[in-house]
Amino acid sequence: MPAPRKKVASPPPVAIEHEVCWAKTTVDGRPGINVRDHCLNVGCVAEALISLLPRFLRDWTPAGVSTLAALHDIGKVSPGFQAKCENWLVQNGLRDMAGGWIAGHEGDHAKIGQGTVQKLLQNAPMGRWATVIGASGRGSVSGSLDPTQRRTGRIRRRRR
Repeated sequence: MPAPRKKVASPPPVAIEHEVCWAKTTVDGRPGINVRDHCLNVGCVAEALISLLPRFLRDWTPAGVSTLAALHDIGKVSPGFQAKCENWLVQNGLRDMAGGWIAGHEGDHAKIGQGTVQKLLQNAPMGRWATVIGASGRGSVSGSLDPTQRRTGRIRRRRR
């Protein structure tokens, strides 16, 4: 009879407040503005730009589009993305456990953001617009990334 296997303890779950999740890094690679503040800034800029549009274009702008713009980087509140900044890991005491902490977590914030917003807004009028979040920063994304639904489009990314 084989000897019983030792159970390998998995790392304890890590709870990180969204306010400490970085969205942009500084020139020297340190965490800069957090996701919350960055998204609020983007939403305010979107509202300001919309207000500058001629009336006939403003009338064609969907309600809630500035909120959608603000949500463009919401996928950065995720272990796979946050682990991309070594200084952030050190600052939050996560460097030694980062390997186990990020294992199996998606690092593409655009995919995470699109999937999250599609799920949250699935029955809302703006739900179909969640696809634009998947194009955050580069390329374009179409269709659903929800694994429980049939894919309706393709992901296309520009290579840098």
